[in-house]
Amino acid sequence: MDSAIQSVKLQTYTDWELLIIDDASTDHTKEVIKKNADVRIIYLYQQKLERSKARNKGIENAKGKYICFLDDDDLLKENFLSDFKKATSTSLNAILRTGFDYKFILDNRIKPGELITPHQHPFHFALKEMCGVWSLCIPRDYLSNDRFADFPHWQDTHLILRLFAKYPVKQLNSHNYVYVQHPAMGTQKIFENNSEIEKRLSLNLAAIKDFFTQYSSEVQEFITPKTEKILLSGKILHYAITAVARNNSQKSWNLFIRSLKTGLFLQHYKLYMVFLKKYLYTKWKKL
Repeated sequence: MDSAIQSVKLQTYTDWELLIIDDASTDHTKEVIKKNADVRIIYLYQQKLERSKARNKGIENAKGKYICFLDDDDLLKENFLSDFKKATSTSLNAILRTGFDYKFILDNRIKPGELITPHQHPFHFALKEMCGVWSLCIPRDYLSNDRFADFPHWQDTHLILRLFAKYPVKQLNSHNYVYVQHPAMGTQKIFENNSEIEKRLSLNLAAIKDFFTQYSSEVQEFITPKTEKILLSGKILHYAITAVARNNSQKSWNLFIRSLKTGLFLQHYKLYMVFLKKYLYTKWKKL
């Protein structure tokens, strides 16, 4: 968290407020905030209500015209806010998006995330690519009625799709957010046992199903009858790939078959190839 706060304090644009929502953390959050004391930093506590309620609490208490998000283990590059500020002069009513870099701690590797290209509709981009609510700068008024759905997973895509269906989006030609991937992050820790994998996957799939149950009519011009199944099978497939990467070959194979039973889709051909390559390699190593 200290690095995340420092990355905000080092912004070249200085007219910001940082709301830190402490969801009953056990990692010395108060001490870190005290060390980084600044009148622009506001500390709010909640009793273990999960990520969606934490983000919604931040929205409710924010005073600015635009809202951005930052996870506590990620970083902002120094021009994150200033580039957004410049873009508001020509795109006042648009949702703004910066690109981001994946930073892999284990091998000290950097990989750039995808940008929305001019021929893509942002809704379709968010369906297929990692978008991340933390890559966005959202006019506060747009969050008056749309908030994060109460799910521990996929809640950001749930919101992003609703927003992108309603409002204009402008992609900046920059990569100003750093998405840090490390062994202790929550999305990696769930693969330590099979029961946790099943629990978290079920919650992920429930969020996708909720979106289509609640909002299909609002986004119908952007989806087809197959869209929901494509997302469900793709999510299961991503879990299968991560499971095999964590040397859980039997669980990964079961998930792969489950994905195929949900639907076999051309859109996933690269993911099928990635899974089979990783799975066959783990089998070969055991020979």
